[in-house]
Amino acid sequence: MRDDNALVERYMAIWNEPDEAVRASEIAELWAPEGVHQILDFIMKGHATIAGRVGRAYVQWVEQQNHRFRSAGDVMSYDNVVTFHWEMVPAGKEEVISVGFDFLILDDEGRILVDHQFNEPPVLSARLNALADRCVAVWNEPDAEARGKEIAQLWAADRTLAAETSVTEAYTAAQAEGLVLSRSGNADGHPNAARYSWRQAPALGTGPASTGFDFLLLDDDGHIVQNYRFTHAPTPSARILAPEAV
Repeated sequence: MRDDNALVERYMAIWNEPDEAVRASEIAELWAPEGVHQILDFIMKGHATIAGRVGRAYVQWVEQQNHRFRSAGDVMSYDNVVTFHWEMVPAGKEEVISVGFDFLILDDEGRILVDHQFNEPPVLSARLNALADRCVAVWNEPDAEARGKEIAQLWAADRTLAAETSVTEAYTAAQAEGLVLSRSGNADGHPNAARYSWRQAPALGTGPASTGFDFLLLDDDGHIVQNYRFTHAPTPSARILAPEAV
């Protein structure tokens, strides 16, 4: 059985590892041979390139500035995906200097195929905010025909949605409880991916709210190929839905 907490601890350890050979060996075990590490618009592919990126970060932040990287302890996973936040702190102290987020896509052997890494808070992107707002609007759309048309425009034909419910089921349940979904903060992403946080609360503004985030994998035309939805809980419930179920 895959141990995602152990995977994240090993992942974080390489950023603090002083021995270049040990770093390289761990990267070769953690990443698939064709694995990718991506931050902003920079894509690093292959063990040697990823080792170079980790090595540069080690020299700058750990060796020269005496910081350490650690998991924030919020690992979530579903199927072939693992997500978590990390923190950078001064060695021997608890003060958090910076926070980041990683979205790992794993192969069948549990090795990293793609590592999408972000700094927090999200960087403003008007284009991705607009995409996120259209996605949120779909989940609030009362008209089934209009909902279907927007889904057809936003999602690729062979799309999949990893979430607790389908869009229609989610809308019906939300309406029964008078809930409205809204984007929280800015969306950001990479050339082939986007993420946004959301909040679902009573329309009248009273009562408890649930929060979570969506992570979107996009094709070259900007259509959503895979939509992962997580609630902010240690073990979120999720399932893959066939395209027609969306």
